[in-house]
Amino acid sequence: MSNDMLGSVVRKLVMLPVEILGTIYDLLEKLAGKNGEKWFSDLKKFLRGEIITKVVSFITHTFTVMSDEAHPVEDTVIIGKFDVNNNDINSENFPLAKDGKWTRKEISIFHFGKTMSSEEVIAEMDKEGYKPATIWDLLGLAIRKPDLQRKFSIVALGSVCKDCVGDRDVPCLYEDSGDRRLSLRHFHGDWVDDYRFAGVRK
Repeated sequence: MSNDMLGSVVRKLVMLPVEILGTIYDLLEKLAGKNGEKWFSDLKKFLRGEIITKVVSFITHTFTVMSDEAHPVEDTVIIGKFDVNNNDINSENFPLAKDGKWTRKEISIFHFGKTMSSEEVIAEMDKEGYKPATIWDLLGLAIRKPDLQRKFSIVALGSVCKDCVGDRDVPCLYEDSGDRRLSLRHFHGDWVDDYRFAGVRK
């Protein structure tokens, strides 16, 4: 690549919104990975308008957020300004790690378009080089993009607590009756096809 071409690429990149930059970064990671030649071939077909029958990725959105693992989860819930939130989302159920930090992260939204179990979702994320987001990642997303949950429900399978009867629960962002809500959903069972799942790179 010539210096002129490289300079042109950099100039175009700095003009793009951060959400698009996140997706481009994901693509570059794929192109530089062990299956890079296959990704490059599929990308060329896509740019030529050819039909690619294989789904390349289940990632629909990528956002840069601040994940605050340095303060109690209750503090971040307040900053999220939810209309309704579950009181069981607290430090007892979601304790801070001793080395918790305030970290900038890329949060990707996965949509599989079919009914799946939590274990199946985690396995599919793993194939893409991702792991489930935590409650702190999810709250960072809610603060960065407060209206995103009005479009679809978003689950963070990376933080699990037990309810009063011993069932495992995970945090979920959604809208109901016009309210932005933060609540808990059961980890076991199946997720219907309209749920989205937040993930971060391993």
